[in-house]
Order: sequence, then structure tokens, then C-alpha cells
Amino acid sequence: MQQTILRIRWHFVALFLGLGLTALILLIGCTKTTKEVKLDKAIINSASIKPGLAVLYFEDFYRHINQMPTGETALKEGKPGKPILYLNHRFGAGPVFGSGQSRGVGVQMTGFIRFPSAGRYLFKAKSNDGIRIFINKKMIIDDPNVHLGGDRFSGETSVEIDKPGWYPVLIQYFQRKGTATLQLFWKVRGYNLAMLKETP
Repeated sequence: MQQTILRIRWHFVALFLGLGLTALILLIGCTKTTKEVKLDKAIINSASIKPGLAVLYFEDFYRHINQMPTGETALKEGKPGKPILYLNHRFGAGPVFGSGQSRGVGVQMTGFIRFPSAGRYLFKAKSNDGIRIFINKKMIIDDPNVHLGGDRFSGETSVEIDKPGWYPVLIQYFQRKGTATLQLFWKVRGYNLAMLKETP
């Protein structure tokens, strides 16, 4: 595969059960207030990490993330699917990931994200409908309601990383009806990164 260098400001996050940060596509930044979160390093055995976020699907017409099952209840009620490799999806009126459903579906994804260096990373999401994201058990994105006006951006969160490494991530998302979108973006504060993107 040929590798092409891209210089971009905002990047889609390619998520893996080893969730590495990879640049994909340009996005124009939004101007919402930035929330700040500081993370303690998680100790993860990287040898056991494999590509793809583990996923559970739920069938219901949720109006808020809080209505979705969590913990042991989610494990009992959720239908597992194939791992999800990245979050850059505009489903339109089509099925949400591998759920087979285009409406009335909840999704829980778990895995790890790798921060390659210390610093401040800015995150935001574009979704339709609700989304909530935790890194190392700290909420970084919370846009939990039905999106009556269609796709919208979450607020921007600054995540401070003292030590590089792997951190656990939990993502909750639901699509009630209409069109669906789920995209996650990142950048390092104060820098435009040169990242590699593989092209066929």
C-alpha cells in the first residue's frame, strides 16, 4: 500500500481494541466551550489487544442514553456483533454498524485507546442521535438526548495525558429513527499533525 502524508487540523479517530490514534479526514473545527479532563494512566498489557471495538446491540427506541442498559444488565441483554474498527460513519437511513437495524437501536462499544505521547488532546463527536464517551472511566463527551434537528456536534473536551499508553474506552450510542451518524474527531492542542494515511 502506498502511504500519503496529510497535514490536517481535525482528524477522525480510528478506534481499535487497541484503539490507535490515526488521522483520516479533515473537519472544520467548532467553537463550543472546551471542557477539560485529566486522565491517570491505565496499565494495559498491549500484547493482548486486538483490532476492533467489542460491540453489543440493543433493540429499543431510546430517547436518552440513561435508558440504555449498562454493566451486567448490558452483558445479559446485549447482542454481540463483529468488532468495529473506526468511528467515521454516516449511515443515512441504512443499518447502524452490524446491527441489521436502521432505527430503534442502541450500541455499546468497549476497548482501548492509545495516546502515543503526553500532552493535551481535544475530542469532539458528531452524532445522530445520542452519544456518551468515557476514557479511563471519566466522561469526556456527553450529548445524550435525541437529536431533533439531525446531526450535531458535541462540545469539545480537552484531555490531558501525563503518560503515553493504553487507556480503556466505553462508548454508548443510540439511533431512534430517521438518519444516523456517528463520527469521533481528535487533534493535539496547538499543533497541526502530519499523519500517515494508507491508500490502496
